[in-house]
This record gives sequence, C-alpha cells and structure tokens, in this order.
Amino acid sequence: MKRIVYLLIILTGFLVSIQTAEAQTISTSPSSITIPRGLQSARSITFNVTTPLGLGCTLVTSTVGEFRSGNTLLGSVNTTLTIPITGTSGNATETILIPIRVIKMAEQLNVNRFQYRRTFNFTCNVPVGPQTATVQVSVTGEATAEFSITRLQLYFENHRAEITVKRNQPALKAYADIRFVGSGLLRGYWEVDGRILSHVITHLVYGRSITLESPEIPPLPTFITGTHIVRFIITNPIHTVTPPEAIYFVTAEEFRERLPIRLVYPKDKSEMDYSPITFKWEERERKSVYLVEFLEEGDEKPIFSAYAKALEYTLPEPVLKGIFTPGKKYSWRVKGFDADNNIVGESALFQFTFKELSSFVPGQILMAAELSQKGIDLIGRIGGKYNLGLIETFDIRSLRLKIAIFQTMEDIFRLIDVILKEEGVILAQPNYILRTMSE
Repeated sequence: MKRIVYLLIILTGFLVSIQTAEAQTISTSPSSITIPRGLQSARSITFNVTTPLGLGCTLVTSTVGEFRSGNTLLGSVNTTLTIPITGTSGNATETILIPIRVIKMAEQLNVNRFQYRRTFNFTCNVPVGPQTATVQVSVTGEATAEFSITRLQLYFENHRAEITVKRNQPALKAYADIRFVGSGLLRGYWEVDGRILSHVITHLVYGRSITLESPEIPPLPTFITGTHIVRFIITNPIHTVTPPEAIYFVTAEEFRERLPIRLVYPKDKSEMDYSPITFKWEERERKSVYLVEFLEEGDEKPIFSAYAKALEYTLPEPVLKGIFTPGKKYSWRVKGFDADNNIVGESALFQFTFKELSSFVPGQILMAAELSQKGIDLIGRIGGKYNLGLIETFDIRSLRLKIAIFQTMEDIFRLIDVILKEEGVILAQPNYILRTMSE
C-alpha cells in the first residue's frame, strides 16, 4: 500500500512538472519593427521571461539569433543573450544590427517581411524544453520607416574633423550632419571633453538629413591650451554606432582679432570678360602687405596667390591663361599682414566667373559666292537688301570663291537662314573664331 502511495506522489509531481513546464512564457517588446529598404538598421528588442514559481528557474540563455523567411535563413547574430531570473521573471535588451545583405536576400525571395528569432534554453530545477521568441520585421520605404539615425558626421568650419585655433579665439563652431529615416523626436547633447555643453531637442520630419551646429552660448571653450574632443551624443532614437569625434587643438598663441577688409571689385558673384582684371579692396588701417588668394569652387587650398603693397592687384595675362578657365567658378579673398608678418586683417570670400569665350565674332556674317563679276554683284545686292555693312572681301582662288564679311545689328542666325535661300549664295555662316592651343 505504501508503494502505491509513493508512486502516486511521484506521478502527481511529474504531472505538475509537465503542467508548470508548459506555463513559462517569453515575449518580445516590440513584437514587430519596420526598417527602411536599402539601409542598414539598428533596433532594440527586450525579451521578457515569466516562469511559474514551482520550476525554480534561475537562468534563460540563447546562443544565436536568426533572420528567417519561412525556413530560409537570411542571416544570423552570433551573440549569446543571457536573462537572469529573479523570483519568477526576468528580462534583457538586445540591440540588433540588420545588415543590408539580409534585406537584399529578402528582396531576392520577393518578400518584404521576415522574422528575427531566438531560441532560449531554461536552467531550472525541473526539466524544461526550449522556447522560441519571434519579432516580425517589415521592410518599407524611408519616409514610413521607424525613426532612426543612419549616419552621423562631425566637422568644423574647415569641413574637417580636426582644426587648430588660437587661445581665446571666438566663434569656434562644430557641425553635425545627421542622416535619418522616418520622423520623430531627436534628443541629444553637445559635449566637450566629456562635459555636457548644451542639450538639443528637435522634431525631425522625413527629409533624409539635417545639419546641427554647436551653440553660440556657451561656445566651444578655447581658453585652455591643448587638445579638446567634441562629440554629439544622440539619446533618442537609440543610436548604436559609437559617436564620432571632432578634435580641436588650442595653441598657446593669443588670438588677435582681425580687422575686416572690404572687397570692392569685382563684386560677389560677378561674371567678367576673360581678360586681365584688377582686383580692388579697401580698409581703414593700411597694412604692410596684402596676400590675395584665388580658390576653385569647393576647394580650401588656393590655386594661385600673390602679394601686393597697394590696395589692388592686376591678374597677369600668363596667369589668367595658364590657371583660370572660362565658365568655371572661382573665389578670391585678401589677408592683411603687419610688419611682424602677423595676419591682422581678412576679407570675406567673393565668387566670380569668367565668361565663356565666344566661338564666333558677334554681329558678323561670312558669305561665299562664286569668284566672278556675278558673285561680286550678288554680294552688293545681298548687302543692300538686308542692310548689311561690308567689312571686307577676299578671294579663295583654289576654290573659286569670293568671300564677304558683313556686320549687322540684327540676329545673325535669322539673317543667315534667309541669305542661304538667295540664289547664287554658296555659303553663309557666323564668322567663326579659330583658336590654337596657345591662343
């Protein structure tokens, strides 16, 4: 009889174990996510575990995460995730990086949805089978995707992540280029050497990118010499990439304010004839010498520079023809130096363009007729009929042609069309300019 009682107790305990083993649960938060097509994305997922008290569970472990579409493996995350159980529950958060190759494999299968799965094993007093937690992943366009940061870049006014400044130099600025998808609230802060400078809270509406600049008050500190590190830390949305750094070095040399130099000629964004021109400027206090710098559009390094003692500089023709090209955009600026060769004045940066060289002489028409009295009479008749001024005539005897060059204030292309219809006219065209490699 005792054996039967013991057997019933064991069987009852076994049945209880089965029932409680089936009662443990693993859920995910969120249960579904959206990601943009064609971009690597990072998302945070929290796994929540609940177990009955009778199981005595202490740990839940998953060794790998998998991206799957049905039975097809798209990719994996080979990182172990461990969830400690306190009492009857526990949770752990994982930030997963969904690479572009996983999205492209899904596209090759002609699906825009797939799953991220983790299978967990339980460490309990009672044997418990594994369980799988699943997150649904939907691939969508950038505008409707979940708000996330795709790129963050820091730089200074020189468009580089490094710059050297003088002690107490004012108005030093850092810039953050942020690319994003979706729309949402951006939270972050500027910090220098690990100390928070200012907080940023702004709502971003889908537009792919935005540029933020460090605050004017308080500015980036330049009163301490040495190397300083600037970072922009994003706190929302969660940004898994290590924040980039921009570094500025403060020299021991004290900053001296530069007086403005006003550029006079040519005006900003001027278009000028392709010929030597004189650049002019002015200021209140004359300097010992001036440095005139010329730059190509988008470049920081001058392509040509020259010193001048007067408040003007004429561009030599060999420099013009050897360095500058018609139709291309350039910039110029002037720096002033004192007797000790210190920069004490500087102008703004003005743009200018040389006009494209004309391929023909404006207002001139070249006409050809046969080399005969009839051709001479035709030239006279055409000139009178269309009110053309005759500049010159000459013969091309090898071709038996009489050439006439006319001048007009009318549209030469309209006149050429009608002149070509006149009987006896062999050729009518603009008076084209022939240029050699040197001129």
